[in-house]
Amino acid sequence: MYIFSFNRFAWFDRVFELKISDNLDLKLKKILKIWNLVKYEDDIFLCLWNEISFKEQYEYKYDIKKPDFEIVCKSFLGEKTIDMINWMVYYRYSNYKSVLRYFISFDIEKLIWNWKQKPENKNNKIKNNEILIENWSIEISNKEIVGQQLIVFPDLRTLFNTVDEKLLSIKWNVLLNSNDTQNQKDKKWWMIKNNLINNVFCTHWEIFQDWNKLSKIILLDPYKWYYENQQDPRYNVQDVLKKMSNIYSSELVLK
Repeated sequence: MYIFSFNRFAWFDRVFELKISDNLDLKLKKILKIWNLVKYEDDIFLCLWNEISFKEQYEYKYDIKKPDFEIVCKSFLGEKTIDMINWMVYYRYSNYKSVLRYFISFDIEKLIWNWKQKPENKNNKIKNNEILIENWSIEISNKEIVGQQLIVFPDLRTLFNTVDEKLLSIKWNVLLNSNDTQNQKDKKWWMIKNNLINNVFCTHWEIFQDWNKLSKIILLDPYKWYYENQQDPRYNVQDVLKKMSNIYSSELVLK
């Protein structure tokens, strides 16, 4: 198995091949399952996969010799999110450190703290209404859908000129803003992961979430140059959303 460490570097990345001593209890080995977030001594790491992209590059070993490790969070990332991460590493010939920073905060202890403060999904039913976009105006119809909807804008100016503030104030809608504090981003991340959010409005920087039930993706003005990301990993937003649509079995609408 390969792991991603939040506290250690392995040359250019943070990925290690995990080596478990044979004398460890089998019950303890079960803790080290794919997608679990685990703490060992002073380190926190994410169990990635038995197979990863370009695994020939990752020769650093992570030895676990003592049984003093624990699960911090089971299934910290969903299977489909892990599939997206592996695909982005392979598709753009990138590395896990560069790709994972889009999906989660590397201030992992603070992210965990926000997880412990996450709201309970009690008496907080989400109204799964359909988003309608006509002539660059957005409304919510009475038609119910099952799942979450992602609406992607080329830039914040277009977003704020298109979406009514009243729409953003509804509790099951959320605006993902790059200007949010890390604490705000963490809380919204957990709400999306726990299916407390129905409609997500954002620019392309914020599309990488641990989606719970992503059923529909709407990309506005898909051929804008804003959708060509020039940082590592370089990617075209439309290509990424097409892959997300495939992995999450969601509808993709280009407006």
